[in-house]
Amino acid sequence: ILTGCAIRIIAPYDPITDAKVSDLQENVIVKFTEWERKIPPIQDEYKFYDHTDAVLEMLIARNKNIKKSEIVVQMLEKTQANVHIIKNLHQQNELSIAVIKEVKPDIMAQFNAIQAFLMALKKSERTN
Repeated sequence: ILTGCAIRIIAPYDPITDAKVSDLQENVIVKFTEWERKIPPIQDEYKFYDHTDAVLEMLIARNKNIKKSEIVVQMLEKTQANVHIIKNLHQQNELSIAVIKEVKPDIMAQFNAIQAFLMALKKSERTN
Protein backbone atom coordinates (compact mmCIF):
# COMPACT_ATOMS: atom_id res chain seq x y z
CA ILE A 1 0.00 0.00 0.00
CA LEU A 2 2.80 2.44 0.89
CA THR A 3 5.45 3.33 -1.62
CA GLY A 4 8.81 4.95 -1.26
CA CYS A 5 11.62 6.08 -3.42
CA ALA A 6 15.35 5.79 -3.13
CA ILE A 7 17.28 9.00 -2.92
CA ARG A 8 20.90 8.94 -4.05
CA ILE A 9 23.04 11.25 -1.93
CA ILE A 10 26.40 10.22 -3.38
CA ALA A 11 27.69 9.45 -6.83
CA PRO A 12 26.98 6.19 -8.60
CA TYR A 13 29.84 3.73 -9.00
CA ASP A 14 31.84 4.37 -12.18
CA PRO A 15 33.83 1.34 -13.38
CA ILE A 16 35.92 3.46 -15.76
CA THR A 17 37.10 5.72 -12.94
CA ASP A 18 37.82 2.65 -10.83
CA ALA A 19 39.90 0.99 -13.57
CA LYS A 20 41.80 4.17 -14.48
CA VAL A 21 42.60 4.97 -10.84
CA SER A 22 43.88 1.40 -10.34
CA ASP A 23 46.10 1.63 -13.43
CA LEU A 24 47.39 5.05 -12.42
CA GLN A 25 48.09 3.91 -8.87
CA GLU A 26 50.12 0.99 -10.25
CA ASN A 27 52.14 3.31 -12.51
CA VAL A 28 52.86 5.71 -9.64
CA ILE A 29 53.89 2.90 -7.28
CA VAL A 30 56.26 1.49 -9.90
CA LYS A 31 57.78 4.91 -10.60
CA PHE A 32 58.21 5.82 -6.94
CA THR A 33 59.77 2.42 -6.25
CA GLU A 34 62.28 3.07 -9.04
CA TRP A 35 62.97 6.52 -7.60
CA GLU A 36 63.66 5.05 -4.18
CA ARG A 37 66.84 3.65 -5.78
CA LYS A 38 67.82 6.54 -8.05
CA ILE A 39 66.23 9.85 -9.09
CA PRO A 40 66.71 10.35 -12.83
CA PRO A 41 66.87 13.81 -14.46
CA ILE A 42 63.49 15.48 -14.99
CA GLN A 43 63.94 15.20 -18.77
CA ASP A 44 63.76 11.41 -18.44
CA GLU A 45 60.46 11.62 -16.56
CA TYR A 46 58.35 14.07 -18.58
CA LYS A 47 56.44 11.18 -20.15
CA PHE A 48 55.49 9.90 -16.68
CA TYR A 49 54.40 13.34 -15.46
CA ASP A 50 52.49 14.10 -18.68
CA HIS A 51 50.68 10.76 -18.61
CA THR A 52 49.85 11.04 -14.91
CA ASP A 53 48.54 14.58 -15.31
CA ALA A 54 46.52 13.69 -18.42
CA VAL A 55 44.84 10.73 -16.71
CA LEU A 56 44.04 12.80 -13.62
CA GLU A 57 42.66 15.64 -15.81
CA MET A 58 40.47 13.15 -17.68
CA LEU A 59 39.20 11.60 -14.45
CA ILE A 60 38.47 15.01 -12.93
CA ALA A 61 36.57 16.11 -16.04
CA ARG A 62 34.69 12.81 -16.21
CA ASN A 63 33.66 12.94 -12.56
CA LYS A 64 32.61 16.58 -12.78
CA ASN A 65 30.02 15.33 -15.27
CA ILE A 66 28.74 12.59 -12.98
CA LYS A 67 26.10 13.87 -10.58
CA LYS A 68 27.06 13.91 -6.90
CA SER A 69 30.72 13.09 -7.61
CA GLU A 70 32.14 16.09 -5.78
CA ILE A 71 33.97 13.90 -3.26
CA VAL A 72 35.72 11.93 -6.00
CA VAL A 73 36.62 15.16 -7.82
CA GLN A 74 38.12 16.64 -4.63
CA MET A 75 40.16 13.51 -3.98
CA LEU A 76 41.47 13.46 -7.55
CA GLU A 77 42.30 17.18 -7.46
CA LYS A 78 44.28 16.76 -4.23
CA THR A 79 46.19 13.85 -5.74
CA GLN A 80 46.91 15.93 -8.85
CA ALA A 81 48.11 18.86 -6.72
CA ASN A 82 50.53 16.59 -4.88
CA VAL A 83 51.86 15.15 -8.15
CA HIS A 84 52.43 18.76 -9.29
CA ILE A 85 54.37 19.48 -6.09
CA ILE A 86 56.58 16.45 -6.71
CA LYS A 87 57.12 17.50 -10.33
CA ASN A 88 58.07 21.03 -9.21
CA LEU A 89 60.59 19.60 -6.73
CA HIS A 90 61.98 17.44 -9.53
CA GLN A 91 62.27 20.46 -11.86
CA GLN A 92 64.15 22.38 -9.16
CA ASN A 93 66.51 19.42 -8.55
CA GLU A 94 65.15 19.14 -5.01
CA LEU A 95 63.60 15.70 -5.41
CA SER A 96 65.70 13.21 -3.49
CA ILE A 97 65.39 9.59 -2.44
CA ALA A 98 64.69 10.83 1.10
CA VAL A 99 61.83 13.03 -0.17
CA ILE A 100 60.36 10.15 -2.19
CA LYS A 101 60.48 7.87 0.84
CA GLU A 102 58.73 10.57 2.86
CA VAL A 103 55.95 11.39 0.37
CA LYS A 104 55.34 7.92 -1.11
CA PRO A 105 53.18 6.73 1.83
CA ASP A 106 51.06 9.90 1.62
CA ILE A 107 50.49 9.59 -2.13
CA MET A 108 49.67 5.90 -1.73
CA ALA A 109 47.26 6.77 1.09
CA GLN A 110 45.49 9.19 -1.27
CA PHE A 111 45.12 6.50 -3.92
CA ASN A 112 43.99 4.00 -1.29
CA ALA A 113 41.35 6.45 -0.03
CA ILE A 114 40.04 6.95 -3.56
CA GLN A 115 39.95 3.18 -4.10
CA ALA A 116 38.19 2.58 -0.79
CA PHE A 117 35.57 5.20 -1.65
CA LEU A 118 35.02 3.67 -5.10
CA MET A 119 34.69 0.19 -3.55
CA ALA A 120 32.10 1.54 -1.12
CA LEU A 121 30.16 3.01 -4.06
CA LYS A 122 30.36 -0.32 -5.87
CA LYS A 123 29.15 -2.18 -2.79
CA SER A 124 26.27 0.26 -2.26
CA GLU A 125 25.16 -0.24 -5.88
CA ARG A 126 25.01 -4.00 -5.39
CA THR A 127 22.88 -3.65 -2.25
CA ASN A 128 20.38 -1.27 -3.86
